[in-house]
Amino acid sequence: MKIIVTGTGTPIGNAIAKRLLENHHKVTCVYNSNFPINLKKFKNFYPQKLDLAKKFKLNLAADVLIHCASATPERNNSIELRKINVIGFDNLLKSLNLKTIKKIILISSIAVYEKNKQNIITENSLPIFKSKYAKSKYDQENVLIKFKRKGLKKIILRLSSVLYKNCKVNFYCRTISSIRNKKKVVINGDNKFINSVIFLDDLVKIVQRFLISGNKEKNFIFNIVSKKPKKIKKILDNFYKRLGEKKNYIIKSSQDKNYIFSTKKLSKTKFKIPTVDSTINKFLNDI
Repeated sequence: MKIIVTGTGTPIGNAIAKRLLENHHKVTCVYNSNFPINLKKFKNFYPQKLDLAKKFKLNLAADVLIHCASATPERNNSIELRKINVIGFDNLLKSLNLKTIKKIILISSIAVYEKNKQNIITENSLPIFKSKYAKSKYDQENVLIKFKRKGLKKIILRLSSVLYKNCKVNFYCRTISSIRNKKKVVINGDNKFINSVIFLDDLVKIVQRFLISGNKEKNFIFNIVSKKPKKIKKILDNFYKRLGEKKNYIIKSSQDKNYIFSTKKLSKTKFKIPTVDSTINKFLNDI
């Protein structure tokens, strides 16, 4: 199978591309500033440098596009978020060879639910958000939904916090860094349950499943999370125990509701969804 993977210079896109190359797919590995040198050893590795923030014209021929590239709020301002996540993605779709493309898998974010107040959030929950990043990801999804090509399968994966070695951009990764550096950790709400987390290798397996599975609906949206929600305080206690460090955190009272996502829709794909405990332990074993 011929597959285009964008963002292969980033951990998520790189991990997905690596697994596909190991399975002998022909992979066009799109990157911007970071060349995915670890993929160079594979025979079916085809690098393609591309800056989504700029105008470009390509004729990308493949069976599947897996779009992982994304501007993030840590590194980009609001103008760049829209330019890369929305306009750049739209230009990318227009650069696809419509005679060959059969499926598009878009890596989106559960940030689109950042202001939702439901006790349990499902894929049918109407996204409520405030940040420019969340808006850019929601608008990006709509670019795909509106993209027309007869018989095209569209899958949108709204990612939770992805854990992997040396990750830096989410609460869990920053907390590990703080613990190792003997810094005090502050958390809000000791009784708050969460399941908005997934281990990178499990995400790769999910993408693989969607790569081969079909779908009857015009647009497929999945929240990618773990099952069996856990209290944040319990997760934090596990961090300190596994790292062999003395507990050094402050718990601030909070009226925030639990941030729990339903896994019913994801479970129908027959993917074995990991528990939050399993996800956290895999992460701790990896670091």
